[in-house]
Amino acid sequence: MITVRKAILSDAHLIYDIYEKDGDLADFPNVMVDLEEELSRIDTRVVWIALDGDQPVGTVALVLDNWQKDLADGETIAMVKRLRVREDYRGRGVSRMLNDALEDEARKLGFQRLSIEVSGSNIHAKNIYEHWGYKFFRIGYRIDELALTKPL
Repeated sequence: MITVRKAILSDAHLIYDIYEKDGDLADFPNVMVDLEEELSRIDTRVVWIALDGDQPVGTVALVLDNWQKDLADGETIAMVKRLRVREDYRGRGVSRMLNDALEDEARKLGFQRLSIEVSGSNIHAKNIYEHWGYKFFRIGYRIDELALTKPL
């Protein structure tokens, strides 16, 4: 049975395993350092992990405040980051479970909108976010990224 819970710093190695099992470490060479930093920034981040028993199968982070204030300003808009589901668990509702936990927390914290940046070439992810109600609002920080937003 798949469960979702908030991650803690010692979960960094479990989240790392998600990238490793998909063979994506070459694309994310600093992922362990990034994960440890993200999990230690409890003032501006909330991270979840999805587990099938003790096996990590997905993760997502809610960024409360960011230097790009139109994506996360600490008050009205927060940003979804690192939504990741292991390839062999895709299509089983894991991303929806992670997203639901994230949206519930964002509402509890008083946020009114969510944002996300997605690669323009990642049509699958873009389609999921649009299905969840996200709409394009600008080009992302990197030229190949799109910034999407939705009301809560």
